Amino acid sequence: DILWRVARIDLSPEEAVGLLLGAPSAQAGLSVAEAVAFRDGRIAFTRLDAQNVHRERYVFDALGRLVETDRMTVLGGLIWKARYSDFQSVSRSGGETISFAFDIELDFPRVEAHAELAFKQVSLPEKLPDSLFVLQQVGMSESGLAAGADLFAGTGP
Repeated sequence: DILWRVARIDLSPEEAVGLLLGAPSAQAGLSVAEAVAFRDGRIAFTRLDAQNVHRERYVFDALGRLVETDRMTVLGGLIWKARYSDFQSVSRSGGETISFAFDIELDFPRVEAHAELAFKQVSLPEKLPDSLFVLQQVGMSESGLAAGADLFAGTGP
């Protein structure tokens, strides 16, 4: 919700996390088509739906890093485009080192929005505590929450 209110980024939380980590989730039921190799070592491919409409596109650099991806509507119109750059080595807590994109550009043509994100510091632990993903309402006590739940359920005053 905050991404939409602040930057007009129209994504579900899962999509947003995937894009920000440079690992967008692929849509189910699509098939790979039109793979292309470029002289500079990049490769690109699109994924089609059952009606042969382009729904996703991925571009990888010569080192195999995702540098661009698109998501299209069922009519083939662009929903969003993401571009990744400024790759830096990041050590994970398990000792593995990965290449991570510190700069991300996102375009959302439907709402005429463009966002640029630049990470200053990145930490990629093996596991995150569940408590990081719990949102708490500010200014409402437990009894207020219970009363609100009663009103919502139609059992309140």
